[in-house]
Amino acid sequence: MLVLRHFIVILRMGQKLTENEDGAGAAVDKVGRFGGADMALSQEKRRDRQQKLLAVAEGLIRQGREVGGFSMAQLAAAGGVSPATPYNLLGTKADILAHIVRAEFARFEVRLSSLPTADPLERLLLATGAVVDQYAMDRAFYQGLYSATLTVEDNDVRALMGKEGHLLWEALVEDAISSGQLAGWVRAKPLTDLLLRIISVTTQTWLADQWSSERFAIEMRHAVTLLLAAAATPDWRERLVNEAAAAHSQIE
Repeated sequence: MLVLRHFIVILRMGQKLTENEDGAGAAVDKVGRFGGADMALSQEKRRDRQQKLLAVAEGLIRQGREVGGFSMAQLAAAGGVSPATPYNLLGTKADILAHIVRAEFARFEVRLSSLPTADPLERLLLATGAVVDQYAMDRAFYQGLYSATLTVEDNDVRALMGKEGHLLWEALVEDAISSGQLAGWVRAKPLTDLLLRIISVTTQTWLADQWSSERFAIEMRHAVTLLLAAAATPDWRERLVNEAAAAHSQIE
């Protein structure tokens, strides 16, 4: 969501995006990235065309026909537009992926807002469960998205994923600390960093090892409850250890 830093797939990607990967660089030079008919559209029509192209990009990512999700030439062809149009409307492939990542974070925040009211630490646990639910609903898309983020030379997309994800999760951790459910020695940033690494590695393994959604949920619960038990106050520690033991017993 995503959320998403949680999601880097353990696949070695050799493909690199270059300006001329699909010949679109020359097309952009002819039309002009900031010129041409696309730039003369009304704001409403421009937004509509942007959203349609983003939907096409998401579809190509979901299809997973090639490492990296899609090329700019494929996006133009699938969208029925000129090779220069994706650049004029949305920017580079990295820009397009950033749009998609932001949309995923927005969707995840909506999911979080629908979670039942709970103690801060319980809400943190529910949030990790929501990660599993969101990813498992559209496995092909998230596998393609993570692959695509690894094939862009511009690392701003990965930086965006890290920044947005850290802000979201650190707020949840801070609430649990402020409530007294996590011990006084716990600092929000280091614990959030560790939590995100656990979420990331568990998600990587789910994608790479083709775990079922059920096992993904159990493994995530197992890892997160063990982490939080180590940082929790005594009353919560016992509960978390029990939950970790229950998950542990279901792992073969």
